[in-house]
Amino acid sequence: MNDIHDHLMSLLDKQLHYLDERSEMLMDKATAAMETGDIDLAKRVLIEQERVNSRLVEIKHRYKNYCKSKLAMNKFMRFIFIYIAITVCLAFGASACAIESEVNGETEKEKSSRLEGKVIKVADGDTFTVQIGAKKEKVRLLLVDSPESVDPDIPDPEPFSLEASEFTKKKLLGKNVQLELGEVQRDKYDRLLAYCYLNGEMFNKQLLSAGLAEVAYIIPPNTKYLDELEEAEDKAKKQRLGIWAGK
Repeated sequence: MNDIHDHLMSLLDKQLHYLDERSEMLMDKATAAMETGDIDLAKRVLIEQERVNSRLVEIKHRYKNYCKSKLAMNKFMRFIFIYIAITVCLAFGASACAIESEVNGETEKEKSSRLEGKVIKVADGDTFTVQIGAKKEKVRLLLVDSPESVDPDIPDPEPFSLEASEFTKKKLLGKNVQLELGEVQRDKYDRLLAYCYLNGEMFNKQLLSAGLAEVAYIIPPNTKYLDELEEAEDKAKKQRLGIWAGK
């Protein structure tokens, strides 16, 4: 079953990358046409880009559903494993307190392993640059996707893209943050994949709570806080905040 899921997710992942790159290419072509005054060409290219973006949204939705189904299966297997492990431990005299202590110890270990740095540049709602020691690292927030096309010179930016970018700038720019990296720590663009914390609060969740991003790119094993983030997204949907205002 896992092999089938992995194969389908691999196919969808390839389609996502292809459509994403094609959308960017069409936007560049439309921008060039606008700069040269060829309005008719720019309009035709933007219509084609809109079709590509619609397909991209559809593939993202399917990808998200496949990831969720695989995650549910993994959670079930993990529950069975933990249940058996606890049963065996108790049978041999291990106390529940000792198990709880070990779990809490791991949590503290994870907190101490977070990277610390200062946000020096914000690209858009879910992407920014952090100065970590002497090194500058681009960071992509895990499990969230804010609207793209934040450059004012690009025609027809996505709704709430500028708001998402300004929200992130206001909250993070110039601030010291902590980064909890995913199990897979970098994407194909060599950006760090992370949950960002400011004053102890997860910024990924704040974006979702404000309605300026949606839960996306659910790619195991980087799904640690999926339930928590989906809950924040659901609340924003019910309140029709940001991107959910007209839905």
